Amino acid sequence: MPYVLEPKKMYYTYGGASTAGALLKWFKDNFTNGMLNSEGIIEDAAYDQPNAGAEKVKPGSDGIIVLPYFMGERSPIWDPDARGVIFGLTLHHAKEHVYRSILESVAYSMRHIIETSKFDITENSKCFLTGGVTNSKLWVQIFADVTGIPVVYSKENIQARVGDALIAGIATGLFKDYSEINNWIATPETVHPNTNNYAIYTKYFLQYKKLYLSLKDNMKSIAELTAEESVN
Repeated sequence: MPYVLEPKKMYYTYGGASTAGALLKWFKDNFTNGMLNSEGIIEDAAYDQPNAGAEKVKPGSDGIIVLPYFMGERSPIWDPDARGVIFGLTLHHAKEHVYRSILESVAYSMRHIIETSKFDITENSKCFLTGGVTNSKLWVQIFADVTGIPVVYSKENIQARVGDALIAGIATGLFKDYSEINNWIATPETVHPNTNNYAIYTKYFLQYKKLYLSLKDNMKSIAELTAEESVN
């Protein structure tokens, strides 16, 4: 795709996952009490309790792997019939395990996109995170540990609207170029991967990919069954 700031010089590729933060909202809506205020809006504090519990769970969530395909999936499998899966549950597991496995699943998804896109990962590579994910130090660390790449993020919750304002400012002549963004955000934080955790997650990531391939036909059959039921 053409890069919007320098369309004649720069291109970028990207992979879009269908579900990420929506998975956390789904979990909180169904498994966390007291997370809505009087207007029915999710409170930020509602994320603190499950995050604290998940921090005590080991990488790999004691054998749980989640396929985050709760709305089908785009990159890298391009399968609208894909379905969400919580695999490996035993009586030993609690909601903290499930919550952490959801966080891990989104990081697996990103690693899958990186792997499929064949990016040249070097010792100088970095992963830049923005949005709500940066509110969770645990999730940021999981992204670093799963991918094996240092994660850079801003303490401010930088999202698309900031880019919109920057582009509008350049287009109207208010700003000279995109370096103006450096005046808007604080010095970014860098989180480095834990090499031991990366080794663990690499083993789970292989199972993550195999699990989808094993269940792909089942997912298609379920999608067809539910489509038939909705017609009838």
